[in-house]
Amino acid sequence: MNPRRESAHSLIACLFLLAVAAPWGAAAKESDFVFGVGTHHPAEADYFGLMRQAGVMATRDDYSWGRAEKEKGKIVVPPEWAAELQRTLDHGMKTICILDYANKFYDDGGYPRSPEAVEGFCRYAEAVVSALKDKVTYWQVWNEWDGGCGMAGKGRGDAESYVKLLAAVYPRIKKIHPESIVLANSVCTGDAFLLKTVELGALKSCDALSLHTYFYGDPQKTMENHWYPRMTNLDRVLREANGGKAFPLYATEIGFPTQTDPRGCTEDAAAENLSKLYLLAMGLPYVKGVWWYDFRDDGWDAKYNENNFGMVRRDLTPKLAYFAYRDIANAFRGARFVERVDVKDPLVWVMRYRKADGRQLLAAWTEYKDIDIQMKLAAPEAVAFELGQPGHGAVKRAFVKGAEGPATAELVLRNKPWVAEGALDGVKVVDLKKIEFRESSRPQKIEIRLPSGFGRAPSVASGAKAPVQAFGEESDYRRVAEAKRGGKADLDASYTMRWEKGRLLLSVLTTDDVFSQEYSGGDTWQGDGIQFALHAFTADAANVDHHDFDVALTKAGPMAYRQAGVGPLKPGPAPELKPLATRNGNQIRYEVEIPASAFGSAELRAGMGIGFSLLVNDNDGKGRKGYLRWGDGIGAGKDPSLYHVVVLEE
Repeated sequence: MNPRRESAHSLIACLFLLAVAAPWGAAAKESDFVFGVGTHHPAEADYFGLMRQAGVMATRDDYSWGRAEKEKGKIVVPPEWAAELQRTLDHGMKTICILDYANKFYDDGGYPRSPEAVEGFCRYAEAVVSALKDKVTYWQVWNEWDGGCGMAGKGRGDAESYVKLLAAVYPRIKKIHPESIVLANSVCTGDAFLLKTVELGALKSCDALSLHTYFYGDPQKTMENHWYPRMTNLDRVLREANGGKAFPLYATEIGFPTQTDPRGCTEDAAAENLSKLYLLAMGLPYVKGVWWYDFRDDGWDAKYNENNFGMVRRDLTPKLAYFAYRDIANAFRGARFVERVDVKDPLVWVMRYRKADGRQLLAAWTEYKDIDIQMKLAAPEAVAFELGQPGHGAVKRAFVKGAEGPATAELVLRNKPWVAEGALDGVKVVDLKKIEFRESSRPQKIEIRLPSGFGRAPSVASGAKAPVQAFGEESDYRRVAEAKRGGKADLDASYTMRWEKGRLLLSVLTTDDVFSQEYSGGDTWQGDGIQFALHAFTADAANVDHHDFDVALTKAGPMAYRQAGVGPLKPGPAPELKPLATRNGNQIRYEVEIPASAFGSAELRAGMGIGFSLLVNDNDGKGRKGYLRWGDGIGAGKDPSLYHVVVLEE
């Protein structure tokens, strides 16, 4: 069925049909909101067919420097890039072409910072843009420079070097392809890095900013209380930096993976988050598009997040998120946001949009838990409309005219959005009624996961000697690079822990044949050093709460850094741990004092159990090659349920 026919203007058609669509009749204007997805160089015809049916308007992929310049000074754009991009165009979709990652011939394969490396990157960008410009709408300069993606062993990039690179390459891209849209680095570590680049002048060297806005795994954050306010706050700050004018934002990655560890979510929850994401994003005119990450699962490991981000499985079996995306992208394509209807309750969302044919869309949901909202709508006359939930189907409804007054219709709202479509001009919300419905009181299946290891920590006051917990066996080691561990002479470790009122005293002894620590701040985990994480089993602690720290002997001396915390305990330097690191030959002893407040505990007492995991990183000067660990839940994903437990003794 041709999606531009009148019948496809109805929401019910979009909700029920999986017809193969004809090519879009006209390219979307850049003022139109873009429905995008992350891809990994798709090849199968079925892959493209599913994207097309879903209403995907744009994909996003890497076209890296290392693949184009395999011999220094000789840049050859792989011919398969043009073929892939042409195929995407033939299916009615555009592409964000990411120009990224290092080249081994420049700056020792690190971030391009030297004049020679910056010039080399610019030449590569010019060659790629010249070869592919007739097939590309968007160019993005690097991917997650601030997060170290694709730069194993090189740490995270700094804002100053990135802005210099951006300033050098932007005019050269625009000279070759002036009508293109050039996006700055997709910031993934938070707004501080983004705003630093803005302060350094990044807005002068790009057409739009790109963000990766993940927050999955944090049960306290929602689309409404976290993502939406973050976007509105960024807009306010960017207007101040841009002479009062909005600066375009593209959310080029966000997703909710469905893995089975504590940070994963159900397919239904992922579809609900996707629905709210796109409905909210379309209500922000400066957000020009959202690229869901990603279209397809990368593998089959049920516990690994990277294998479960897709809206379809690895074999292209659709998940619920696929159907939610399809329904929204097809129904809202080309629609314009009109208003958030003021219903005098900030926890009830009613959003109005207008389609090109004049029909209106109303999306409505509530943030309340265990409370249903019965919403009463009034229309000037009795009209039919279609009502559906993205990913779940639709029905026909109608406003009913009573003996007196306007025609009315009622609808119960919960957290999952409803979408109504029809001739809804003049429709108003005239009443909201709260109805208690304690969904959380339903009997639930509870999974209890017992720790696989225990440790002991005697009190300082007891004078007892702390038991030494060794973890240097081959079964304790995890390899992350090709280089193998050479037994305990290569890397060995043990720890002891004691406690006293208000603090834990941790001592870790490592044996390492080659010491290498070239990093600082939040990047020391990439060199030799230790990482540990704690979870307080308190009444108000969520199962996923965790506090992660790195301790390393850096060139500036012992340094502690918090990688994760809860509430006001934000990532950053952690001098309160009073780190010490003493090196004696091939051994280093790390000692830290951990205040109970640093991991969310009000007090310490005998008999108390604390979730605890510890790892020792190994870098022999050629990048991080592996680690020893006591407990899990740090190195291969953040999962407090995999921590061991340390029991505090008298």
